[in-house]
Amino acid sequence: MDTKYISKDTLSHFLSGMERYETTELLNDLNVLDLLGGKTPKDHDESVPPYEAAEAFLILFQEREDYELCDMLLKKWPQLKNSFIIKTTEK
Repeated sequence: MDTKYISKDTLSHFLSGMERYETTELLNDLNVLDLLGGKTPKDHDESVPPYEAAEAFLILFQEREDYELCDMLLKKWPQLKNSFIIKTTEK
């Protein structure tokens, strides 16, 4: 998987750390909600650009097949749109 803003090592570390959290737990986190809303989280590490965090969550949600959350992120962080082809299913 190619990334645009986050290194593969950082992404790998992030994804392995997120394995222990269910998506419902993440959606109760105000920082994740800020990212989904296109905002920089209040507790954000200033050394990491917010779009890097948004890209990491985009990949996480894509791997979990939470495409509605991917769509939310892409609408709020449009610079990520060219990074990924999100799988969609016909309903």
